[in-house]
Amino acid sequence: MSTVKKHLSTAKTAIDKKDFESGREHCLAALEQDPKSFNALILLGFCETGLSSLNAAETAYLEATAIKPESSFGWQGLLNVYEKGERVHEYLNVAKKLIAIYRDEYDIARCASVANKMHTLVSDKGSRQDKIEMLKFLLPDSTVFSFLEGRIPHPAETLQKLTDLIEGQEKEAIHSAINKNRNKIGVNLAEVTSKIKLKVYDSSELEYYYRQLLNWSDDVNQRREIEGKLLEFLYNKLLSVAMGSKDSVRGKIFELATGMLVVKSHVEQAWIIALEWQDMSDLSQLDHNRLRDYIILFPDSGLSKVIQAFLKSDISPFQTSYAKDAEDAEDFISAKWDETEILGNFIDGYEMKPDSVLANRILGQYYIHLGEYENAAELALTGLKLLNSVYRNTGLDLQLYKDAISVTLGTAYIYYQAPRHFDEALEIFNEVLIHSPGNNQALIGKALIYEERGNVTDSLNLLTRIVREDPENVQALLEASWCRILVGDHIEGRDGLQECLKLITRDDPSSQNLRAKIWWRIGKSLWEEQVSQRGDRSGAYNAFITSLKFNPNYAASYTSLGIFYADIEQDEDRAGKCFHKAFELNATEGEAARRLAETFADSQEWDLVEVIAARFADAEKRRYIPGKEASWPYRVLGVAYLQSHNLVKAIQSFQSALRVNDQDSNSWTGLGEAYAESGRYVAASKAFARACNIDPDNWYSKFLLGMVHRQILSYDVAKETFRSVLSDRPAEVVVLEHLCETLVASSRDNVNRSYYGQAIDDAIEALDLSAKLAKIHPNSFNLWKTVGDAIQVFLKIKSQLRRLPVQVLTELFAADIDKTDASALDAVNELDGVSLNALQFLDTTDPYLMAPFFHILAYKFSLLSTFKNGRSRAAGWFNVACAEQRVYLHIERNMRYRDAAINCFKHAIKLEPKNHDFWNAYGIATADYVPLVSQHAFIRSLVIDHRQASTWANLGVLYLTQGDLELANLSFNRAQSSDPDFVVSWIGQGMVAAAVGEEDEARELFEHSFAIANGSSKLAKLLYAASAFALLSLRSESVLTPASAEIPIFALEKVLQLEPECVSAMQYEGLMLERQGNYEIAIERLNKALDFLEQQYEDLESFELLKEFVSVKAQIARLYLAQKSFNASLEASLTVVDLSEDEDRLRVARLSALITSGLSYYNLHDFTNALKMFRVASADSERDPDITVLLSQVLYALGGANRETSQDELFRNIEEHPQHLKSILLLGTIGLVEGNDEVADAIEAEINDFDVAQRINTISDRSIELLLSGLEGRRSGEPSIRPWLQSSMLKPSDYKIWKYLDKKTALETALLDPSIPAKDLSDQFASIGKFSNSLKAIFISPGNKNAWTSLQTRGSGEKLENDFKSLKI
Repeated sequence: MSTVKKHLSTAKTAIDKKDFESGREHCLAALEQDPKSFNALILLGFCETGLSSLNAAETAYLEATAIKPESSFGWQGLLNVYEKGERVHEYLNVAKKLIAIYRDEYDIARCASVANKMHTLVSDKGSRQDKIEMLKFLLPDSTVFSFLEGRIPHPAETLQKLTDLIEGQEKEAIHSAINKNRNKIGVNLAEVTSKIKLKVYDSSELEYYYRQLLNWSDDVNQRREIEGKLLEFLYNKLLSVAMGSKDSVRGKIFELATGMLVVKSHVEQAWIIALEWQDMSDLSQLDHNRLRDYIILFPDSGLSKVIQAFLKSDISPFQTSYAKDAEDAEDFISAKWDETEILGNFIDGYEMKPDSVLANRILGQYYIHLGEYENAAELALTGLKLLNSVYRNTGLDLQLYKDAISVTLGTAYIYYQAPRHFDEALEIFNEVLIHSPGNNQALIGKALIYEERGNVTDSLNLLTRIVREDPENVQALLEASWCRILVGDHIEGRDGLQECLKLITRDDPSSQNLRAKIWWRIGKSLWEEQVSQRGDRSGAYNAFITSLKFNPNYAASYTSLGIFYADIEQDEDRAGKCFHKAFELNATEGEAARRLAETFADSQEWDLVEVIAARFADAEKRRYIPGKEASWPYRVLGVAYLQSHNLVKAIQSFQSALRVNDQDSNSWTGLGEAYAESGRYVAASKAFARACNIDPDNWYSKFLLGMVHRQILSYDVAKETFRSVLSDRPAEVVVLEHLCETLVASSRDNVNRSYYGQAIDDAIEALDLSAKLAKIHPNSFNLWKTVGDAIQVFLKIKSQLRRLPVQVLTELFAADIDKTDASALDAVNELDGVSLNALQFLDTTDPYLMAPFFHILAYKFSLLSTFKNGRSRAAGWFNVACAEQRVYLHIERNMRYRDAAINCFKHAIKLEPKNHDFWNAYGIATADYVPLVSQHAFIRSLVIDHRQASTWANLGVLYLTQGDLELANLSFNRAQSSDPDFVVSWIGQGMVAAAVGEEDEARELFEHSFAIANGSSKLAKLLYAASAFALLSLRSESVLTPASAEIPIFALEKVLQLEPECVSAMQYEGLMLERQGNYEIAIERLNKALDFLEQQYEDLESFELLKEFVSVKAQIARLYLAQKSFNASLEASLTVVDLSEDEDRLRVARLSALITSGLSYYNLHDFTNALKMFRVASADSERDPDITVLLSQVLYALGGANRETSQDELFRNIEEHPQHLKSILLLGTIGLVEGNDEVADAIEAEINDFDVAQRINTISDRSIELLLSGLEGRRSGEPSIRPWLQSSMLKPSDYKIWKYLDKKTALETALLDPSIPAKDLSDQFASIGKFSNSLKAIFISPGNKNAWTSLQTRGSGEKLENDFKSLKI
């Protein structure tokens, strides 16, 4: 032990000499002998510290403190080590321990020294958390505070620093957590933020330290600042906590806020909370002094501006007390504000503080006071949303606030767009009354709605109840008295109004206005009660004047005075001034606005009507009077917009009218007109239909509905609609005119769709109605134009001309029209010979003569009606010209009509030289007369409007007729560019293509023109049929079916209905019918063509007519031959032979007739004459190979030596035409029949030398395979199937091949062929040999004898029965 002390003594000596190395060695030596030596460890720590071995020093001191924890030496050494190493956190912990030891030792000096040093070091170098722990250690609630009080910083200073640090720490924690979750997918950031804040606020100690600071602080400013921070902290916590926990937090906030108001805190949030969290039923419950203090402290804040305006306004319940305080108050309290300043402050303040429920409530009530009901409604809706937001954020249910704002909303709904929102207002008032049954404002609101709806009794009952409970409620008494007046109790009602006047004691503008209203109602009562005394100026008139004395700007009184002057005094000028003044003061004065609008409408001043109606419609409130419509301003505005063609606004106006009153038929009618003018015909038809449903007696709506149906081409519906109107109003001229025009339009549409019978029916009805209309209104331009258009339908459909109602037209043209200016037509009458005077010299029973006459005369009558109206005169001349030209081009090629047309076109062009249609028509009229003039006219038309496809096409036709194909093609191309659906341009281009030899292109163009014409063009039909026949003629027989000619035949039928004398159509139809196998109808058509040609030939004796006659006659002969009427065929063909003798130009027809006659003789077994005819035909045709084959057949039929001659002819034919299959086949057949193996072998070899594909595609009737099968099978005695197999490989889809190989396969193949004739398909079914197939064969072709034969030749009855049972039907 003595050794240990020796080492420790030596170590101390070394330490005193600063020889820390030696001292450490002695300390270590001492510890080797006594490891628990406290002094050795302390000295070792000191030496290690002196050697800057801080870790070793720390270890030594820690071991020492473990041995003697109550000793300060070890802790003091650790404190020095941590200070040198700047290990602040460890330093803080050791310092706290050391301070506690010094406290226990009652060493105040050392304790304070360590505490202050700790405060300095941690404050300078510590982390935020270290500083927070250090400051908490020095707070009054720590164990050392009472020992060190006065020697350490004041608690207020410490708490201030502590709260600042915790504030920063919590803000940083919240911000960091939010950023961490911000970019996560699927995260609701608002919800996450709330949870993060709640977590921080729940664990926060700020509230406690804020309150501690308030307790310790002596600095007033500091206390105010901390109160604000505490309020903000609690409010933020309130926003984050769950709904169930909000009450306790909210209570703390309200208690704190109200306490802050006592000391007039400058924290505005405290004032807002105290003012807005106080639920109250009326604004009079606000603390006036508190309001005054608030606006003094915060004069420029948003809510302050609203409160200032509120206190200055007429709705303030504090006017009396406010006036008392004004003498010694600040300027902004004592100053007088006008309404503009008040409203400006209201608006500015609310814009600055839009989330204030108090500001919202006050401003809403002020808007109601001003009558700004739309703004009040919008504000109240916003206020209800704010209240919901307040409840969600704070859990504060301000039910009285909600009721008050709801009453504001309901009151606004009473007047805003009345009566649209009445139901919503009633619902609002009822809901308020559930919470507050005694809410007088809600009861009055319900009463007002009842009153506006006409339920005056119910309104009176409610108001009487309010007056009974609150006799001084002026508003309730006023409305109750007015209700009594409305129910007829005028005396008691006026007594109530007089009582109201007594209750009003104030002289502010609002009270004066109320007095004016009461006097107006007194006057209104006198006006309604004393009808006979309305002229007495001491009665109602005096009351109205008294009303204006109290308020010179009371608009209703001006309206009533205007009615007095207008209806009693008959002074329109003074009445107009009164109405104008009333409307100027209040745009919601409906009666004044309506009378002004009527006045301006009567004078056609639609701009002013629009201004009046627009201003009235834009007003938020309209005085809705039971029994009077409220939608009229929108309707009037819509009419005004219609007059100015502002269709979008017109539609909007009528829709607004219908939103107010959806049963207003006039608004539906106006809406339909606006839709119709804007091209929305479907919507227009629905609108007119709705108008008709609402008011079935409104004939005008029905009439407009018919007009719309005509616009959308629903002619049948339009006609029925007009007829429905006429059934009630048979003499309505405008309806008669439009029905006639609709019938003509329907007739034209039917012509375009090829419904000719219906077209004629419509035209006849139009003429019948025109005859009726002529008796009522004979001088109508539209009447005679309609007559001319109706007759034009007959001229188009010439096959129906016999149905022309000549008698009706004769009576019609006897109408008493104004012939004052008839001399203007003398020159034209002299040219065309069409006039009323000429009518007596005509055979009026002949419709073919009278139709063109009446057609031109009708347009002349329409022209006469235009001389009283210069605007239509040019159109009148144009219509006459077109009629003359139409007759010239399509009825009678008489130059007088052409000259008359040119003359009329000149008149029209003189009147309207800029009309491109006139120039275009003039070009057509002069095309075959003076082509240069025609070209000039077309070009002039194009200069006026170069986009007219018809003019370009007409110019192309002119160039085409003049032989300039290039210019013609360019013109047609321009026409197509302007209108790709213009038919004439495609027809013209097709003609150009045909003229240059492009047959395929021409055919495609004609087909396209037929397709786009959709049956409307006669020329397109004819050219399509011609091109279709040309195409059929080029095709092989195998691809021809009866259906191939159906569309062309149908087109030609329609052409013949339009032009019964069109020989070309008859010829093409005959050719088509011949191809179709319909010989009987073809003969009928062609015989009719012959009659027309013969009649024309007798008149003109033209060779072209003779050529056409011979051609048709040859075609008839061929048809008779196909019909097996050999004698008739022979007669016709011989006629052709006789007519064509010695005429090379008729060579083709003669050759056809020779062949036909030869075949007829042959079938009549007159082989000699047949041979004669074929020889002549062969000679004329220069040994045509096909005719030579026919000649050989006749020679062979004659027998004897002629058979040798027949074979010689065939050999010669083959020699001249080696590839002529018919000659080879006939020679092979003769060789096979006569058993001439040499000939048969030669023919077999010849046929086999042919390419298989070539021979299959050359002969479609499979005669090559038949002959080859017979030739190859002549040795075996059975036909060979090799040719059929060979053909089936190359043409597997041909059922004609398969029926020689496998009948079932042939049937299956036939079913896949859409072009197979019905008889051939029936034969295929019949050939199978089954009962079911025989029935199918009969069903497909009932006239097929083979089908019936197959049914008769079935097996036994039992077999038939089994087959029948298995048949699936």
